[in-house]
Amino acid sequence: MRSSKGRVRALGVGGVAVALCSGLAFGAISTNASAAAPVAAGFGHAAGRTFQIDPRTAGLSYQVTFGSAIADHQNSVARAQAQIANFGLIGSAMTAPGCNDSPAPISAEYLPKPVRVDSREPGAAKGKSEVNGPFEQTARASERPFADAYTKIAPLDLGGVVTFLGGRPQSTSELDDQDKPQ
Repeated sequence: MRSSKGRVRALGVGGVAVALCSGLAFGAISTNASAAAPVAAGFGHAAGRTFQIDPRTAGLSYQVTFGSAIADHQNSVARAQAQIANFGLIGSAMTAPGCNDSPAPISAEYLPKPVRVDSREPGAAKGKSEVNGPFEQTARASERPFADAYTKIAPLDLGGVVTFLGGRPQSTSELDDQDKPQ
């Protein structure tokens, strides 16, 4: 007799537990904690480049990148960056003064600078853009969150020695209509 009461009690407790779990899983029962918590937008990252040269010596990279477009967002903060050319370590070496205090071979002002925007800055949703001859770089970001960056390099021909057909990478990081990261 004792074992049959124990079984009935166990089945009753098990049935209540299954009902509560089913109610929570299918939304019939809500909890204050989940109703009050805001939905986080999450994060996203996208990057593209026209081309990259990456010679290495003893594991040290001398990477040079042309036509870079980077966009990302985390929750309501979005950022975008576009850059026509990044000469990396080579650019740093060429713009540094010599060991004997001689001037740098190239002034840093002559190297291409990236266009960057952050959604927390005023005017970021309108974006920033720079055009220099056959080169264009644009970046924009908003709190939606939305970030978009692109660069454009027109076709170039250097006297038949080098011919470049051009490129236009574009990167976008945002939420879709159902607020899911893309």
